[in-house]
Amino acid sequence: MSADEPNVPQRLLDLHNVTLLPHIAAATVDTRAAVANLVIENVLSWFSSGLALTPVPEATAFPEVRINPALTLP
Repeated sequence: MSADEPNVPQRLLDLHNVTLLPHIAAATVDTRAAVANLVIENVLSWFSSGLALTPVPEATAFPEVRINPALTLP
């Protein structure tokens, strides 16, 4: 990871003793299972209380997107 992802500093790219990989820390079975469980818990919480367990701040890359907590499952 670098501070300005996805832009990698040229001096790092120029090194012959460096192998660059994408961020793969979440690529384990345990981590993916935990993320899947967290998604399920968030969806259940949202539809029962209108609150997410792990909310994303509204000042994100898509500030124009608004979610209606009054939505119900079919």
